[in-house]
Amino acid sequence: MTQAVMLQGTASDVGKSVLVAGLCRIFYQDGLRTAPFKSQNMALNSGITPDGKEMGRAQIFQAEAAGITPDVRMNPVLLKPTSDRQAQVVLMGKVATNMDAVSYHDYKPRLREQILAVYNSLAQEYDVIVLEGAGSPAEINLRDRDIVNMGMAEMAQCPVILVADIDRGGVFAAIYGTLALLHKQERDRVKGVIINKFRGDVALLYSGIEQIESLTGVPVLGVMPWLDVDLEDEDGVALQNDKYRGNAPRDITIAIVQLPHISNFTDFNALAAQPDVRIRYIRRPEALTDADLVILPGSKNTLSDLAWLRESGMADAVLQTHRQGVPVMGICGGYQMLGDTIVDEVESGLGTQPGLGLLNTITRFAQDKTTTQVNATMSGELPGWLAAAAGLPVRGYEIHMGETVLQEGCCTAMTLQKNGCSVADGAVTADGLAFGTYLHGLFDSDAFTRAVVNGLRARKGLAPWETTFCYAEHKARQFDLLAETMRQHIDIDKNLHHHATASGAGMMILVTGGARSGKSRHAEALISDAPQVLYIATSQILDDEMAARIQHHKDGRPAHWRTAECWRHLDTLITADLAPDDAILLECITTMVTNLLFALGGENDPEQWDYAAMERAIDDEIQILIAACQRCPAKVVLVTNEVGMGIVPENRLARHFRDIAGRVNQRLAAAADEVWLVVSGIGVKIK
Repeated sequence: MTQAVMLQGTASDVGKSVLVAGLCRIFYQDGLRTAPFKSQNMALNSGITPDGKEMGRAQIFQAEAAGITPDVRMNPVLLKPTSDRQAQVVLMGKVATNMDAVSYHDYKPRLREQILAVYNSLAQEYDVIVLEGAGSPAEINLRDRDIVNMGMAEMAQCPVILVADIDRGGVFAAIYGTLALLHKQERDRVKGVIINKFRGDVALLYSGIEQIESLTGVPVLGVMPWLDVDLEDEDGVALQNDKYRGNAPRDITIAIVQLPHISNFTDFNALAAQPDVRIRYIRRPEALTDADLVILPGSKNTLSDLAWLRESGMADAVLQTHRQGVPVMGICGGYQMLGDTIVDEVESGLGTQPGLGLLNTITRFAQDKTTTQVNATMSGELPGWLAAAAGLPVRGYEIHMGETVLQEGCCTAMTLQKNGCSVADGAVTADGLAFGTYLHGLFDSDAFTRAVVNGLRARKGLAPWETTFCYAEHKARQFDLLAETMRQHIDIDKNLHHHATASGAGMMILVTGGARSGKSRHAEALISDAPQVLYIATSQILDDEMAARIQHHKDGRPAHWRTAECWRHLDTLITADLAPDDAILLECITTMVTNLLFALGGENDPEQWDYAAMERAIDDEIQILIAACQRCPAKVVLVTNEVGMGIVPENRLARHFRDIAGRVNQRLAAAADEVWLVVSGIGVKIK
């Protein structure tokens, strides 16, 4: 059975993403197939999966920590702010629409079914899912439509660990206030607290920990020290907090202009990890004075950020620095800004606007977004500080909604391999002092990065570094350091392993067969040794014959079995409170589907029923049932009827019932740990 645990925070930027990565690494080290999951992520840092889908960078580096390939199912909803009031909505890796906050709040309930289906499909493939919340679960104004904090924990039926940041002060008030604002059933999900980012002697916290545990009844599972681990940040909060001040003395200083709508600043993590490079994010013109290279990064609102460059004086400062012989580089939106002209009839409606004019290019925005991972080769001849990078292979990804055309005086910077074709990308001037590309992640290519940094060293009269820094190995060491530190300061085996395991340690078994095939007896035999059994009966007594059938089944059950008669919202009965040795027998799924069909149809003529809408509602109920079964520590046996068997029903209702019941059986069989087919009293295990 898939295990699950969820980390939620008392606020944004408390360290949830990094701790989720640490747990993924720990479970990976312990031999468990582990995947991260965040149902909704609001961030400007995104990446591209191998199949060309866009997802949050946080889940990408968490997947790397787990030793697996990133999968868009790990982040089905991505929100990318385009202004203070608007965001681009990316669903399952593709742009769906742009919405303001109010419209999206109204839209969220429609995403629940899709999110749950995606989560269940992921859970079927892994031993452990480590979920991450967003912001705080105590946002009481958003509670009724929550799909990312307690709303998601409820869908996944998983326990929650609360993370609190002591570095920002008021940690005990944050813990107490968050728990106090939760409903009782939400508080009951919180199994512990991790205090994060502590500096100093932990003994000073002991009395406070004792008091907060007494006040809340929730144990503190550990205190994580402040850890200078070099991992990616989810969004711009880290920039606002000056995490990247870059004050350490290094040979080379690279200034990255901190645009108001900066995106994918994770492009520069590999640069920042170079032993001889200092990265500085700047917002003031005077901060450019000591730069050896200026980079304009990606932007989620290119023309707005271009206007800010001019209004803030940064544009003049960049141009002046360029005139003094300092190279200027642009990536994605920054590349577009370096050109002569930007034509936007899609994003902002501002029409044609002049760029900074350092590259003789024209950019036209397009309606469709390009999202793809690519391999590329730098051009065979490159000038100036880029010369040593000529002909080198590089790798990265594209995320943009425009096309840039080179004019006279610009040369192609590299050639991409896309769908078996060679495609030119980027532009560089004859002197090499202006260089742009659409390729994100370029600096993750170690040989390229060392070549260009050595090019900058040569411009300052410094000898080149012969040793190439391996960024992938550096990240692996950071993941291991994080995992080791978490093991030292949190009792992983006693606490988090326990809470993950507690979220689902039983088995889900499906027993199918025809009428009077003996499937009920077979299902009962599967749980005959369980000390406690909950029998969930989904039938309704509508006539004397049905009453006799039900009584026959009751008479054959052991006296110590408990019976619950219920055919809807069955997840309320299949809970994580049961003991691992207990069992649940649910009989039967087909009757449940019948009851749901007629409940949804109401008094209307079945010939007028909207069967497609009814099947979606039934599927939602089944997906919730599957999630509850997968979270339940007890063995759950579901009995269903094998329908159809080649006979085509004569009326519309019967045909739709057969189709819906058959597809329900397929979904249950796909999710089950075991499937038994019973024919003539003989059970055959088919999964």
